[in-house]
Amino acid sequence: MSQRDFNGFAIERTAPSTGVISEPAGTLHFTVRERVKKDFLCHTAIAVFELRVGEVDKPWGRIKIRHKGAMRRTGIGVTIEQDDFAVADTAERILSDAAVTKALLPLDFVKFQIDVSSGGWRAEMEHFGGSEVCMMLPPSRRYVPLGREQRGHLIAAFWALFCAMARH
Repeated sequence: MSQRDFNGFAIERTAPSTGVISEPAGTLHFTVRERVKKDFLCHTAIAVFELRVGEVDKPWGRIKIRHKGAMRRTGIGVTIEQDDFAVADTAERILSDAAVTKALLPLDFVKFQIDVSSGGWRAEMEHFGGSEVCMMLPPSRRYVPLGREQRGHLIAAFWALFCAMARH
């Protein structure tokens, strides 16, 4: 992830490939780190954004969020990995919140999941923007910028999730 993707935001490096990003108002803080995915003759350093509310030491439920629609996005769908009432209730709150759905629809995420435990929840999103693709043949590196529009959608989605979970 490049610092220019979050120009104007406070970024505190906590490790070589990890940092904490704070919005200018200082109320929303989330972590960004790189996850390396290896393929044949190349690898991709994918940007993983993480928002925590409370502590999630051992999650007892996971909600996977995906876009619905083949050619055009028509909504948000969820898959619940552990069939538990509290996890299903959390998923229902997320789907029924109009602000969350409105914020997630235009967001170009590869993977989005929420881990739920008695101590809190953790939202983790892999976004291809803010990633770097390294090829062996021909030797090259290509940075995929997050972009101003996607950055806005990311902040709106995390803010909507933060507000939705704080209300319940």
